Amino acid sequence: MATPLRVLILEDMPDDAELMFHQLRQVGLDPVWQRVETETDYCDALGQRASAWQVILADYTLPQFDALRALRLLRERGLDIPFIVVTGSVSEEVAVECMKQGASDYLLKDRLARLGPAVRHAVAQRQVQEERRRAEATLFEREAQYRALFNYIPDPVFIFDKQSHRFLDANEAVFRIYGYSLDELRSMTPFDLHPPEEQDKVARTINIRNIDQPFTYTHLTRQGRRIDVEVLSNEFDYQGRPASISIVRDITERKRHEEQLVAAREKAEGMTRLTDAFLTNMSHEIRTPLTAILGFADLLVDEVPGAQREAVTFIQEGGRRLLETLNAVLDLACLEAGGAELTVEPVDVRPVLGQVAGLFRPLAEKKALGFKMDLPPAPVFVPANRAGLERILNNLLLNAFKFTEAGWVAVRVYADEASGYIVVEDTGIGMEEAFLPHLFDAFIQESTGLTRDHEGTGLGMAIAKRLVEAMGGQITVQSKKGHGARFTLCFPRVPPPLQADGHVEPRGQALLTPTTATPPTRRLPLRILVAEDNLVNQKVVLRLLERLGCTAAVVANGREALQALERAAYDVILMDVQMPEMDGLEATRQICARYGAAQRPRIIAVTANAMEGDRERCLDAGMDDYLSKPVRLEELGAALRQCLPLGAAPSANGARRNPSLRRGKRLSIPVCGRPPKDPHQENLPRRRRASS
Repeated sequence: MATPLRVLILEDMPDDAELMFHQLRQVGLDPVWQRVETETDYCDALGQRASAWQVILADYTLPQFDALRALRLLRERGLDIPFIVVTGSVSEEVAVECMKQGASDYLLKDRLARLGPAVRHAVAQRQVQEERRRAEATLFEREAQYRALFNYIPDPVFIFDKQSHRFLDANEAVFRIYGYSLDELRSMTPFDLHPPEEQDKVARTINIRNIDQPFTYTHLTRQGRRIDVEVLSNEFDYQGRPASISIVRDITERKRHEEQLVAAREKAEGMTRLTDAFLTNMSHEIRTPLTAILGFADLLVDEVPGAQREAVTFIQEGGRRLLETLNAVLDLACLEAGGAELTVEPVDVRPVLGQVAGLFRPLAEKKALGFKMDLPPAPVFVPANRAGLERILNNLLLNAFKFTEAGWVAVRVYADEASGYIVVEDTGIGMEEAFLPHLFDAFIQESTGLTRDHEGTGLGMAIAKRLVEAMGGQITVQSKKGHGARFTLCFPRVPPPLQADGHVEPRGQALLTPTTATPPTRRLPLRILVAEDNLVNQKVVLRLLERLGCTAAVVANGREALQALERAAYDVILMDVQMPEMDGLEATRQICARYGAAQRPRIIAVTANAMEGDRERCLDAGMDDYLSKPVRLEELGAALRQCLPLGAAPSANGARRNPSLRRGKRLSIPVCGRPPKDPHQENLPRRRRASS
């Protein structure tokens, strides 16, 4: 089947044109042709059907026209049509000139047998060139897309040869940030971007094929500016050669922020250490004189005549108020820092509430207030820390009695299947609705300024709320000015704890009878050594021991305590912690190392170090019990009674240890049995209510 061919013939001789037509037919072409012989007709044919012509056959010499002129007209129009000169005779110079002007071929009319192959070759060449142009256009378009995408990346991107390490390419971010041009980069290697101290690191990492985790470096810009960067590299084929592409992220600002955060954290930690040191020092310095103040006041109140007893009572009340303030501040600091690790276990709330509430009956009688208590007959077990629960109830009841001058205070326990509830309600002065959202904030009281109605630190409710939440419960309040307040504690219910025989605790009645601690009347047959460097506190402890029917020897530091043990045997050592020459912790460690668990005396810490962790440090050093100063008579008596042979409870290592002692974070939670003291209960004005 003949191949179609569209031919424009530039020839003034029709017969010659016919010969060309027949020659093309002989080689299997099916030409569709047009003959022109003037420049005007030629230009019209190019203008009207330029895209239709596949080849132009032109005689060299025409009456008013020639092939060179036709070539120039073709090129001026930007047309790329194969142009073959077919003429009778022409010089070699003319033939060369035609080829230089762009003719595809040149042949003589008396050799037309070569016309068919020449046309086929010219058309084929044009197709090859057309395909090449299309490929180049496609490549150019893709290159433009690649370059646009490459430059769109906001981070610097380098491409370098894996063999020579010369840079091959880079994106606009490189030029913008580093200040180099592409030509400058192509004469450089990655080593040129690094300071001298990083050259070894670059040498170790530059030939790694793929880096999954970014390396951090310091880069140098053209102006010598240092920038901190993260570099992630991967190997790939770049224009037929192995190359590496590195994406660079400027982390200078991030690193600066990180350094600022580290500095801020270090500053905050320094401030925390300074605060801790301040609180520790203030706690120690306040507790030490309070030991003498409260100790001698407790002793004098029963010894002085009635005329002086009121003055001693005022000293007691002032000292206890100062101690409660100190304890409240330290406890809140511990809770706010998350340092209070409460031992939570199933607790029946009825006996706890009955015991705490019983301590307030004298206060209710003194203020002529009704005191109602409604407890269910069946146990209500909730996950709680008993001492923490006592502290919460103590704060709530103290608040209720403090702000109630007439009417009643009531406590009630009830439960449903999922939760147990404790309600403390009063008919006191109540609170403004606007103040309720701030009730549990630390140091916030409704009555403020120079004319505030009631004394207090504003910490009682804050501590109560944090203790409730630490035990997994919730506390809510309802109040209206002049109509009292109602506090509700809600805890999830839990099953009763198993007893040693595997049975659950019997469902008996609540233990409602309050217990009061009274000094023992019988002598405690214990040999006691007191290690205390403060002379006044020595006298206080000796007088307290005398009240308990005990006598004791006194030493001034840990070294003297070790020497005393070499001279005589003792059952108990009351060990201060902060002492000259040798502190109480080191003395305890040496005593435990020198004497076996069964031979060494029981060591009770009696210390003004009462911050978070102090109790644990004493126990870890080997002490058996811990009392913080100022020590009250009943506390000291209870601790010493634990040392009596009949009441001793062996610990895991054989030493006699208080079985109720737990190694949790210390909170200065009051011991149940100590009646709440408020020096301002005598004449509380019935006015605005504040958080105690």
